[in-house]
Amino acid sequence: MARQSPSIKNLARDLENQEETMLDTILKEDIFKDLPTMPEVVVKVLKLLENDTTPNMLLADAIAHDPAMSARIFTLINSPAYSTHSKPTKLDHAIGFIGRKMIKSIALECSFKAATPQAGTFGKLLWENAIGCAVGARMIAMETKLFDLEEAFIAGMLCPIGKSVLASKYGDRYQKLLKSSVSSNKDLSILEIEQFGFPNEVVAAVLLKKWNLDKVIVEAVLHFRDLKNQSSSVEEKNLSRILNIAAAFCEKSGIGQIVPNNNIDVTKILSAYLLHIQPEKMPQLHEQFISLYEKDRDYYLS
Repeated sequence: MARQSPSIKNLARDLENQEETMLDTILKEDIFKDLPTMPEVVVKVLKLLENDTTPNMLLADAIAHDPAMSARIFTLINSPAYSTHSKPTKLDHAIGFIGRKMIKSIALECSFKAATPQAGTFGKLLWENAIGCAVGARMIAMETKLFDLEEAFIAGMLCPIGKSVLASKYGDRYQKLLKSSVSSNKDLSILEIEQFGFPNEVVAAVLLKKWNLDKVIVEAVLHFRDLKNQSSSVEEKNLSRILNIAAAFCEKSGIGQIVPNNNIDVTKILSAYLLHIQPEKMPQLHEQFISLYEKDRDYYLS
């Protein structure tokens, strides 16, 4: 379950107490050496997206240098989500067609994939977990109307990126740790602290800060298991709780997991209570989440 442990709570509090310096300081730890860099094309695209008046043609020129990103855009346009008779065939028109928030999401998707092991079942599990969290976060944001839908999707997708970094750095050692967490029923974050000094959510927050992601996303990812955190803004708390529910739904459903966590009772997820979602509504939302994930998975996992 997307739950909190005392050690995670204390670590998160320590990080928050020295927010601006601590994340920078721990970058010097061995575990954070050689963190993946954001692909050059993604950096350029995100910079262009900061200015709402940037012409679509300039964005298209930047995106064209990454064939995978370009292909992703046209794959999306040709998906059932955009069922229209008239579809653009030029990249700049395609950008206007799907909107800039979706372009940002696709760009960050490319960054996640660059940080994720691509080979074998394990790499697939990591990506499934990211997409499951993204779909779940967007759905809960829509249900609560407490956060922008596409920003919630991006935060959900990036929330598990710390696992990808640890998997890339430690390979089989990290896979064994995940399996040990399942077989022993021990909290994964506790095992990560014992083995590497930091849990995956701290690794994720450090990386996202290095990538200059919005502070709200960085803080929400850092604290999504720390539901009693009092130092974050209301916006950060809302997003962290949305991420917590999305992660719990993935664990319950076995999406991106070695095995499903059947011990999770969706009617008793604390973050749902904190977001004023009625317990009796949660089973329905969980079923809706599974349906949405199944609908979107072929596009994202293709």
